[in-house]
Amino acid sequence: MTKASRNAFVIVAAGLWSAAWSALPYAIYHRLDEPIRSQMLETASILGLVLGKWLGLTATPGQALQVAGIFLAVATLAAIWLATLSWLDRRVDSARLVRWGLQTAPMLAVWLFGIVASVTITRGMSSNLAVVSWLINIVSFIALPAFCWRAEIVDAASPPRFWGGAWPGLSALGFAALMATLYFMISAALDLLPRAVSGSDLIMALTDLSITTILFAAAAAPWLQRAHGSAVLTAAARAMHPATLRAVLAVQLRIQGFLLLALAPPILVITADVIYFMPEAEAAFSRAGRESPALLARWAAFEHWVDWVWSIPIAAILSWMTMICVARALRQSAPDTASPI
Repeated sequence: MTKASRNAFVIVAAGLWSAAWSALPYAIYHRLDEPIRSQMLETASILGLVLGKWLGLTATPGQALQVAGIFLAVATLAAIWLATLSWLDRRVDSARLVRWGLQTAPMLAVWLFGIVASVTITRGMSSNLAVVSWLINIVSFIALPAFCWRAEIVDAASPPRFWGGAWPGLSALGFAALMATLYFMISAALDLLPRAVSGSDLIMALTDLSITTILFAAAAAPWLQRAHGSAVLTAAARAMHPATLRAVLAVQLRIQGFLLLALAPPILVITADVIYFMPEAEAAFSRAGRESPALLARWAAFEHWVDWVWSIPIAAILSWMTMICVARALRQSAPDTASPI
């Protein structure tokens, strides 16, 4: 299969995946009795109705317009994503880096077990989710780079199944903490800027991505080399090479873009249903003096299960894959450490 045919398959698959998830609420609410069924089908197709009014296609069913519109929108985003990756993959093949990162799955499983154990323990200590999230973030900030930013691991042609963490030294750790603090300060400053200009959200997102790439590379390079003293700044400066930053950006975009295309459709559909559609369906049954059918109860249980069970593992997988693949990208593309993939 050629690269063009693979890209075409990904584009179509992404569009169909999103369209299928957007049609799922129709399949659920279509099984309800009238008049609640018609009410819920109209509510669930609100985007299609707006699109039809905007395009002058008011005679076309809202459900069909909504599914078709989502397919085209996501397929277009997938095409832009793949074109951007093709432009970035000049010196280092980010797809090959990610495939290498997938070989660390056994160690990732151990890491996920540790995250689940941390959640269980901290939930027992506090029912406040903000406290739980804060504690896990602190542990992850210290522990995750200790496992993922090890040069002897990311330089290997095939990673070992399991390995332990390594202390980078106070200099590298302090510099990484400084870069993280600087990122949060810049992000907070960007959030305070007005969004008066059309398209400013996209500009802010691209700015944030650029800042993340620079600070990420600057933090990881000294850690990988376990640099001390002035060598920390030297390692960070070498990571600012354009080819290195391009490789780091490509890896981030490939991992985050794939997860976005794969997970955003179910997450957005479930979120919209939990916040808007499901409460309206329950209110409709309540006004009619009827109990909600078992189908809606099972669907609501599934939505809450996805919301609570999968959010932390997904975040953990994203963090692990980004950390370890970026580390390999730095080692493969930095001018003084580059080696054939």
